[in-house]
Amino acid sequence: MPPMPSFGIYYGYRERDYYTNSKIISICWAILDVEGRTLSLKYYKIDGQLGEILDFMLEDMKKYDVKRLVGHNLLLHYAVLLSEAYELGHPIEKALHAPEHFCTMREGARLMNRWRPVKLCALYFILFKKHIQGQLTEASEVLLSVIRCYVVLAKLAEARKSL
Repeated sequence: MPPMPSFGIYYGYRERDYYTNSKIISICWAILDVEGRTLSLKYYKIDGQLGEILDFMLEDMKKYDVKRLVGHNLLLHYAVLLSEAYELGHPIEKALHAPEHFCTMREGARLMNRWRPVKLCALYFILFKKHIQGQLTEASEVLLSVIRCYVVLAKLAEARKSL
């Protein structure tokens, strides 16, 4: 994990010295329409072909006109992904800056009036009053859990805005 100069803040992704030990070992994404239907669902284990996989991700982002990036602990994953894309000189680096960002970890903490991050398992239990099935050992299990949490948190965030 890259070091943090202060809580919740990572060094700029172009400062490669901070990211030398942070590598992507797998990547997955889902693209949903406004109704929550899955348009694209991809999962890859990285085995030296990250540039090719980022090509697929960029194609999906363009094809479906992605407006929002969602993730749990998004600040960390976003920083590492940008760092790797920058190192490769990959064009997705610029594309990742465009969409709005939504972090379920941060929104979950906000929901619970906490300043500390909330783990995905805890957030899931708070929102759905049940434990996540499985051990979250597969990226697809994590992705589906994040999507379910996101749908609820996004509705709550919209409701807060209208107050």
